[in-house]
Amino acid sequence: MRKPFLIVLALVALTSMGCDGGSPSVEEKPLATRPDKADPDDWCAEHALPESMCTKCHPELVERYKAAGDFCAGHGLPESVCPLCHPLDPPQADEPSEGAENAVDAPFQKGTVIKLKQLEHAQVAGIEVTEASVTPVGLGVRAPARVEFDRNAVADVRAPVTGLVREVLVDLGATVEAGAPLFVLASAQVGDLQAGIRSAREELQAAKSNQGRQERLAKDGIASERKVELARQEAQAAEARLQSLQSSLRLAGAGASGSSGRFTVRSPIAGQVVRRPAVVGTSADSSTSLATIADPSTMWAIVDVAERDSAAVALGQPVTLRVESGGMEFQGKVTWISPEVDARTRSVSVRAEIANPDGKLRANQFAAAEIGISAKSSGVVVPADAIQRLDQHSIVFVEKSAGTYEPRVVDVGLRSGDLVQIRSGLSAGVPVVSTGAFLLKTELKRDAIGAGCCEVEE
Repeated sequence: MRKPFLIVLALVALTSMGCDGGSPSVEEKPLATRPDKADPDDWCAEHALPESMCTKCHPELVERYKAAGDFCAGHGLPESVCPLCHPLDPPQADEPSEGAENAVDAPFQKGTVIKLKQLEHAQVAGIEVTEASVTPVGLGVRAPARVEFDRNAVADVRAPVTGLVREVLVDLGATVEAGAPLFVLASAQVGDLQAGIRSAREELQAAKSNQGRQERLAKDGIASERKVELARQEAQAAEARLQSLQSSLRLAGAGASGSSGRFTVRSPIAGQVVRRPAVVGTSADSSTSLATIADPSTMWAIVDVAERDSAAVALGQPVTLRVESGGMEFQGKVTWISPEVDARTRSVSVRAEIANPDGKLRANQFAAAEIGISAKSSGVVVPADAIQRLDQHSIVFVEKSAGTYEPRVVDVGLRSGDLVQIRSGLSAGVPVVSTGAFLLKTELKRDAIGAGCCEVEE
């Protein structure tokens, strides 16, 4: 902040040493008086008063201000502009001309540059520069994903009653239709039900026969109406018991005929046998999984979207799923967005349905998903590594000349692959540091050690 005034003094000194142009000497130059408002071009930010009146930066003015009666002895500054006694409002910051780098809340002063002490340091530190470009890209959110079966097309086959697997009718990987037989089980409980049904049928037959006989006797005047009513009630009770046993047997998946206690477990849906832990001799009950049937023609991709990007995700957006094995790509769309943020990972689960007609996509695979946020359009983009975070700001480093870099605050949009959209703060064609930007960022932090190869000038 001293250079402008020193230049004036140098010119004055030259004049007094031999030029006869009549220019006033330092002693003859009138003292500056308190201005109505601060001039941005004449402001000492270090001491908060006009540069031309700063006696801290120009101690040769002290005696003159004392002689003029405009001096604050307690603070060593001119009384009229003493920042503690008679503060002057600092000049307003210039309006941003190229984006946010001139913002009042920027994490560094306007005009800050970082210079490498030696140009060779750029190569040693691996600093590379890339020009910001205008590229037609479809902006999207990238996030890791895991593949699962469509849970609306998955069935876990279990035995409804305790039993023992006697026959396995389907092989692992087989394609089955809904209702296809899978296993034959033997169960003592089913055997009791089957025996009970036979007994209930015999009781029902006897009750109906007795009801008919009593009705005939009553018709001939031999039996009373009371006996007819009792016979009718017995027949109804026997029929209700039979229906109850048949219902229990149906729930068990067993037929009413036979007495061996065997019953068949069938597939509830059409699909492929993807798991079949049951073998002959397996003891099964309602907690034992005999097989899993799934339809792999449609799969689910569960995408873990970062919390900061989740607001841009919406139902129906296109999803591209890339699987590392074989470099395959699959297309789908968003069908569900979790209403909560994972407390541990700070991510939001997003479900996408992926068409899988060839069955190449498999459950439990890991993949990279990209959710399309907007259609392809042209915009200023830079490599993702060029963006650095500093005090809640996104910044890039613009190469002003070889070994000299200017930090600039930018407004960052969404990602598309390895590119990041810049909404404002940067124009196309401007060279920015794409590799090694983190090294330069450490020089901006006052409490950071830095690399020791740079100088920060404000």
